[in-house]
Amino acid sequence: LTLKPYFSPIDSFIVDAKGFEISEVQVFLSEKPMVIQYAYDSLQLKIRLPRKIFSTEILTVQIAYLAKPEQLKTKLGEAITSDKGLF
Repeated sequence: LTLKPYFSPIDSFIVDAKGFEISEVQVFLSEKPMVIQYAYDSLQLKIRLPRKIFSTEILTVQIAYLAKPEQLKTKLGEAITSDKGLF
């Protein structure tokens, strides 16, 4: 992901990530990758950055993950018989 704050500096952000197995999150600041901590609850990935990122900076985040749609519990309607591809 490539991010750039519009107005206010950011020190964290949230990514919708339903049904994934997250193995690592890296942030690239000054072209050096840095492994950072994260919180994941099977629906959202919450990433806390090592410092505030300002609107003049561009941030690159790399997320190593494995998608597991079969393990995701979803509510299906009458017209939908499978939840594969509904992400």
